[in-house]
Amino acid sequence: DLNIFKAIVEENEKFVMTRFPLERIDLYKVDQIRPVVLFRDPIDQIISSYITHTYYPRKADKSKAPQVYSKILDTRIYDYDKYLNYWKNFFKNKKKIKDYLVVNYNQLINESTKTLKKILEFFNYQINEEYIETCVKIHTKENTIQYLKNVKIFDKIRFTDPQTKENQKKIILPILEEKIK
Repeated sequence: DLNIFKAIVEENEKFVMTRFPLERIDLYKVDQIRPVVLFRDPIDQIISSYITHTYYPRKADKSKAPQVYSKILDTRIYDYDKYLNYWKNFFKNKKKIKDYLVVNYNQLINESTKTLKKILEFFNYQINEEYIETCVKIHTKENTIQYLKNVKIFDKIRFTDPQTKENQKKIILPILEEKIK
């Protein structure tokens, strides 16, 4: 029920999603937030971000061999490093669990219910197991793809075909490993 949700939000802190510090955050003072910070395996994150910025299935010429765009790859590495360094500095004078929460990407994917509950507890939200389970079921990768398949910009949305991703990874990984030694 929307009214219940509004009441819960009004009595608790605001919950804002952002890619800060990679994107600007204008409406909130960063030094006053209690962030939930998501970390992902560096190789996976950089490759995923690289593919998102370089590959669009409908525009891809399947007859050409995939190539590596070094400038874009360097930018993805720089962005990941910037993200890590920002949060490392942010955490210095903060207390884990009280001032911030760290979430592992793989745990979010593989243990969604447990991780969402942990996030809600961090923000002192009332826990409703049924809502959490429903949310987890609705927001699976498969359901998201199904819901978005008729959206005009579908090719630019979140999920790359697994085989394409694996092929790109084979090409990018040796170069990436060399660059981040």
